Amino acid sequence: MRRQNKFPIKPILILLLIVLLGVMIYNSGVLVSIGLMKSDIPEDIGIRPDDPRVIEKVDETVDRGLVKRTVDELMGLITGKVKEGTIEIVAIDSLKAWGVGNMTFEIRNAVTGEVMEQVVTNSDGIAKSKPLKYRRAYEVRQLATVFPYETSEEMIILEMKAPITEIKFEQWVEEQVKHYEQDSKGNIKVVEAFVPVELILQKPELPNGCEITSLTSALNYNGYDIDKVTLSDEFLPMRPFYRKDGKLFGPHPDEAFSGNPRDGSGFYVFAGPTAKAGNDYIKSVNGEHAIKDLTGSSREAIIDYVKQGVPVVIWVTLELNPPNFNYSWLLDTTGEEYRALLNLHCVVINGINGDQFNVMDPLRGNVEYDVTKFFESYESIGSRALVVLPLEN
Repeated sequence: MRRQNKFPIKPILILLLIVLLGVMIYNSGVLVSIGLMKSDIPEDIGIRPDDPRVIEKVDETVDRGLVKRTVDELMGLITGKVKEGTIEIVAIDSLKAWGVGNMTFEIRNAVTGEVMEQVVTNSDGIAKSKPLKYRRAYEVRQLATVFPYETSEEMIILEMKAPITEIKFEQWVEEQVKHYEQDSKGNIKVVEAFVPVELILQKPELPNGCEITSLTSALNYNGYDIDKVTLSDEFLPMRPFYRKDGKLFGPHPDEAFSGNPRDGSGFYVFAGPTAKAGNDYIKSVNGEHAIKDLTGSSREAIIDYVKQGVPVVIWVTLELNPPNFNYSWLLDTTGEEYRALLNLHCVVINGINGDQFNVMDPLRGNVEYDVTKFFESYESIGSRALVVLPLEN
């Protein structure tokens, strides 16, 4: 009797095994790693080998069952399912090494530019992405920050090839911030801030020109090449005093300078006309700033500007003494009596250190004043101030 040929199971199994092994090797990406296949990630995309800011980590929260994990990985290799990992962004203070919260970051596909996600750091300075596919290049950059930190200009590009990829962004405080602290809730408190405005004295050219001299210092700090005399003569609204029927008439300081800053008989001007002088000058040179009148602003608002590095031109009394209203004239528009200050002054706050203001005083030079006493004087004469700000603000 003739013997039947057996089905060639063994060769077929060997063939299937070889095919399966080939599929697993292909799906594992090892051929790309050893250079036998071309990667989907361009070589010049900017990934830095051994970037110290990028740390690949194992996810310690995953199931530790070795068999289950091994089976899952084998099935992924067989089916071609792409593994996924997460990006863990850590924002840390560059000097204090504490985590910084409320920092906004954007994650993009570095090849296509597609925005994958925007994340915000928690109070520990950590933000985690959603799962992202392996063997893809991702670009991470900072979009927004919180005061007193600058927005980082760093951009980190990485290839996803670990369960967790930790990247660190160092956060630097703004230049004017000299000392700061963090409370138990992670909030940052600026204790000391300072900006080096130029010391400009009003005398001898402008014996009564404290307002325009202070404004000149603030404009110079913002890059404008203007001197106090030109700013006064060409841009400051002024109206003269005159006598009629034996009575003295003059403008309201909210409308124009009373007299002329060049004259010893001149008086003063408030924030509105001073701001107009600055804005008219800036427009004449096509500048990119504007003067903002802060009249009526609170103590907290003024201090915030100082801490943010914005010099504040502000009206107080000479040496913070009680206001002296021992003079008057009739307003040239209405005939009403205007009671005038004999000891009004205008200075620039350019720093704060605890309970002390740093002040550029156009009569006395660089001085320090107690913050509480300073605001008592400020509020006693109407709470008047102004700042020079970029147009986008």
